[in-house]
Amino acid sequence: MSQTGRVRCLAASVAPVLARIAAAALRPAQVNGHPALVLRRDGEIDTVVAVRVEGGLITGLYAVRTPRSWRTCGTRPA
Repeated sequence: MSQTGRVRCLAASVAPVLARIAAAALRPAQVNGHPALVLRRDGEIDTVVAVRVEGGLITGLYAVRTPRSWRTCGTRPA
């Protein structure tokens, strides 16, 4: 496969993912006391990504996509 063909193939596989991300709203928040990003689609929470920071270093990265878990997850705008 040529270089151009590889680029076209990559673009074709990445485009649907980028389109889904572009259709979503990503907002900073605090989740259980940690900085986080909340991804919403169609107004509903789709994914929550929280970061644990200790001593100025990222020591944990947590992503949740289970809707049941969000009921016990305290969120507020950052």
